[in-house]
Amino acid sequence: MGKSKKKKARARLIRAFVRLVLLLGAAFLVLWVLWTGFGCLFRSGGGNNNTSLYFYDDILGTLTPIERKISSQPDLATNAVLELIKGPQPGEHVRATLNPRTKLIWLKTEGGVATVNLSKEIQTRISSDVPEKMAIYSIINTLTSIKGINAVEFLIDGTKPTFFQSSFDASGQFTQLLEENKNTRDCYLYFPDLESKYIAVETAKVRNVLDPATFAGLVAKRLIQGPQSPYLTNVFPPSTKVLSVKLAEGMLTINLSIEARNQNTGADGELAMMQSLVWTLTEIPGVRKVKVLVAGKTADTLGGHISTFDPIERMDQVLFDENVKEGGKAVLVFLSVDMGDGIYLPVPRIRSIRIDADPIQQVVNLLLQGTNADERDFSIGTCIPGETKLNSIKKEGDHYLVDLNLDTKAIQDASYEATMVRQLVMTITELDKNSAVLLSINGEIRESLPYGTKTGTPILRGP
Repeated sequence: MGKSKKKKARARLIRAFVRLVLLLGAAFLVLWVLWTGFGCLFRSGGGNNNTSLYFYDDILGTLTPIERKISSQPDLATNAVLELIKGPQPGEHVRATLNPRTKLIWLKTEGGVATVNLSKEIQTRISSDVPEKMAIYSIINTLTSIKGINAVEFLIDGTKPTFFQSSFDASGQFTQLLEENKNTRDCYLYFPDLESKYIAVETAKVRNVLDPATFAGLVAKRLIQGPQSPYLTNVFPPSTKVLSVKLAEGMLTINLSIEARNQNTGADGELAMMQSLVWTLTEIPGVRKVKVLVAGKTADTLGGHISTFDPIERMDQVLFDENVKEGGKAVLVFLSVDMGDGIYLPVPRIRSIRIDADPIQQVVNLLLQGTNADERDFSIGTCIPGETKLNSIKKEGDHYLVDLNLDTKAIQDASYEATMVRQLVMTITELDKNSAVLLSINGEIRESLPYGTKTGTPILRGP
């Protein structure tokens, strides 16, 4: 074999060897990545877990779960308690229950029982208006939501406590979760749709308190949290805080944080914001008008378009830009919108009535007329069958007796039926909030309608 041929053969062998080395190196790299990355997941049983952390919801007056992704390394339960100590994240609309200086000394789980050893700082109550039991139950509810943990017991600096904070007995083993607060009250919340074309009314629960101003503050906080429906929106920046609320002689003064100015939604969005706020708060008995402050000072506007200098009443001119007929009066009638999944919500719409005729009869007839072309373009409809007519309406003591010519076979389902009744009640009581509505059909008062909506007694405005 010539020298040139030997050189070529040697070069081919070298190239083949290099390729083999490179292939072996790549294979080793892949295996290493799998072992150190995905492999640890297989060895440990998972990386990040969706875990329920329980914080205090002062609107409901109880604990509420917040979903977080928590690492299971080295221990899911330990990391969950550490996250509780850190407290809520921005935008979660809940309050911390644990003193942030608290240290988790150790946590051990054996036989389904988690023993939590905390530093003495846990004995310091985080706030006077967060009940002390919320701290210990936030840990209990969180840990018992983790698979394999059925009970929790506590140590403080290694010693079993007799009492937790001032008076709560923490010496035992806890298996029972803190129950939902049943002392709640329903309220109406007004939210615009995603394009601020209409306002819809949702029902929500807040803690039932006797003081109307305190209750109004809770309602305002819940409003700022936003709607349940994905088709509605909250025009308030989520970081907005309710700083204080005062009620005197029918005027509710609400003091909002500076973040309320950061909505940047234009004139339509600002109008929707004020309608949302004022219509929600004036649903509360005793509230006739709303004065808005920002950081304790009177604000000319929140976004440069809608005046907030003076108190705003429920039907104040600043809340609507539709022309009211000369010699007429603006009123609200409640239509409806189909939110999907069989859910219908009332929708307030501005109408004009004559001041020289019976207002109640006028608004009922306007309601039965249904929607106009613009409203239908916005997907606004009604749950009242189209051929329904008003036979008669009269005031009897503390309620209005409304007799309708109504074909009950045209009622589609239970939600449709309930919303139909709610439309009637809200429209009539909009003009007389202290009254109720008793419905009759062709002269007959029925205990209930075909899908179970109770109509045998007068129905109040509330949810």
